[in-house]
Amino acid sequence: MGGLGGGRPVSGSDSSRQHRVFFSRISSRENDLSAQWMGRSCAVFAEWRIPGSGDDGRVVIIDQQGNRKASSSFYSSVQGIAWRPDGKEVWFTAAPAGSHRAVYAMDFSGKERLVYRAPTGLTILDVNRNGLVLLTTNKTRVTISALPPGETRERSLSWFDWSLLCDLSADGKLILFSETGEAGAGNYSIFLRKTDGTPAIRLGDGSFGSLSPDGQWVISEVGSPTKLMLLPTGAGEPRQLTDDKTEHLSPGWAHRGKSIVFSMAEPGHRLRAYSMDLDGGATQAITPENTLGNLVTPDGNFLLALESQRQPWLYPIAGGEGRKLNFTLSADERFVNFINNGKSVLVRTRSLPVKIIQVDLATGQRTPWKEIVPSEAGVRSIPRISFSADGKWYAYSLGRVLSDLYVVDGLR
Repeated sequence: MGGLGGGRPVSGSDSSRQHRVFFSRISSRENDLSAQWMGRSCAVFAEWRIPGSGDDGRVVIIDQQGNRKASSSFYSSVQGIAWRPDGKEVWFTAAPAGSHRAVYAMDFSGKERLVYRAPTGLTILDVNRNGLVLLTTNKTRVTISALPPGETRERSLSWFDWSLLCDLSADGKLILFSETGEAGAGNYSIFLRKTDGTPAIRLGDGSFGSLSPDGQWVISEVGSPTKLMLLPTGAGEPRQLTDDKTEHLSPGWAHRGKSIVFSMAEPGHRLRAYSMDLDGGATQAITPENTLGNLVTPDGNFLLALESQRQPWLYPIAGGEGRKLNFTLSADERFVNFINNGKSVLVRTRSLPVKIIQVDLATGQRTPWKEIVPSEAGVRSIPRISFSADGKWYAYSLGRVLSDLYVVDGLR
């Protein structure tokens, strides 16, 4: 976090109200959205659709027993929560579409209203007993960098303002990414682009996509509740795979493109991994509840999944008993992809700088493999990384947040 410089007051207006503002230049990650209690009676928190993989979701007020008292509308971005001094409303910053957040309020009946909108995105941090609001204005971008085949220097492959990497082809020549920022008018769109820098091609609506082994199809998440959609990369028609009220998350390819894997929670059950045959549409569970994953071995027959205690397992996608692997992951670690024909898996840290470790599946032996050290100012995270099948080429997304810190008076 950058040091705070000396603040100076400026004035601004919104809806004929004058606000006294002090600001300083900062570069930091946005606040943690843990539950915030109002006395001992109730708490508020942000319920993200896919925790750890995005900030789209809603704001929820619960009582001491965990019962929901109120729930907000669904927003494409929710960051920042604070109680109004009298405790009658919770204030939060959210965006109905895109990432340009404004300040909203919600009372205990679930009624929402707009409090304040600015020319740039906002994040509320706190409200004191006198009604002074601490917030930041944010200049946020997600970019893509890649080391394409045959090149020695990374290349920028960003398209609009929120280029989030979804996948890299096995040969390192294609990237799949989504755009969900302001440049796309708040719509979730999937794009395909060659890593040689030629222009991107929009395939259709969706996010968090996965490229088929032959490069002919993309499976993506669409809508809320999340449905799974097949999009052709060339000639062909889109095909919707699911259509119910259940969230279908984190899709991947199996059996060399003949079936898919995804996570789902059936009514009365917890999340687990499932497979779906693309010809007949038959769905079956692969893992026990609370054991998830979408990384499939190169032969297409086994799913690498992680249980809640961070223990990895290999499960046959066709069904059967899993095999416990001889290593565990820390809370800071995530799987990336297989290399060495499935004999090893790459593991990354979420914290910066990102450390890549090669893990032998047979022995559990760990070998330091690569480190990604961002040089840009305001880097918050590297949300996605993917490597080619031989491990030589790669692509990653970089999240940057540059903020101005304000104290605002006069909001009602």
